[in-house]
Amino acid sequence: MSELKMSLSPHMHGGDCIKRNTYGVIFALVPALLMAVFSYGLNAIYLGCYSLLSCMLAEWAITRYLMRRPCTLADGTAVITALVMTLCLPARTPFWAVALGAVGAIGLGKFAFGGLGRNSVNPAIVGVCVALLCPGSSVLTPGVGYGAKSPYLFALAIMLGLAFMLWKRIITWHIPISIILTTIVLAGILAITGTDSVQPLSLVLGGGTLLGAVFMATDYTTSPMSHPGKIVYGIAIAAIAVYLRTHGESRNAMLIAIFVMNMLTPLVDRYCKPRRYGKAKHKQ
Repeated sequence: MSELKMSLSPHMHGGDCIKRNTYGVIFALVPALLMAVFSYGLNAIYLGCYSLLSCMLAEWAITRYLMRRPCTLADGTAVITALVMTLCLPARTPFWAVALGAVGAIGLGKFAFGGLGRNSVNPAIVGVCVALLCPGSSVLTPGVGYGAKSPYLFALAIMLGLAFMLWKRIITWHIPISIILTTIVLAGILAITGTDSVQPLSLVLGGGTLLGAVFMATDYTTSPMSHPGKIVYGIAIAAIAVYLRTHGESRNAMLIAIFVMNMLTPLVDRYCKPRRYGKAKHKQ
């Protein structure tokens, strides 16, 4: 007689897992990284190597000696943090500043909250902030992934990454598209009313708008869960970023906007709850 095994739902596996998604994001970042190398040459390669080595070493040391846990390098999240930091930092950022940024990203941005899935802000943003605050770093110089030298080619590279992640269902369209469309609409309103002379296309292609919308704002842990919440989240990020960029803070506007909305994500989730499965809507 066969043994009857009982377990809690779900009883079907959809094939989705952390490694599949993280390695998918890494693959989606490749076109933007290649464009960074094309635009900045060896400086971008050195920056990427510094960031990758520092983030992986920081994760290994923290998990082994501070957290006393098995090493989590295989999940690929440290690699994503390193690559996003590479695209956000200026090409000539000193090695020691990148290393301190990596420690800040992994230590403060990730493990200070308890590790993967528990962080309140995107670790890459924390790492970039720490690196840029170090003496010798240039806060006013755009990052290698901000499209300062080849905006249209960088935009194409990032959109290829977006198309891949949408195709593989790693992310949904709600956050990146809401950020891009809201940026265009707000910039258009400002241009029409004469409030600001910035063109909508320049706001989208420059200042890391696409990079932040596609690879930073879409972080699972720090973004809302429901589709309406994602749209509200994306609209708010775009509004904050456009306001900052039209009032003098053009370099880090997207990073600041995403950081602010990361902190407000629990509030968005509270008021944009999805309807419970099997529960009918109340008739008016």
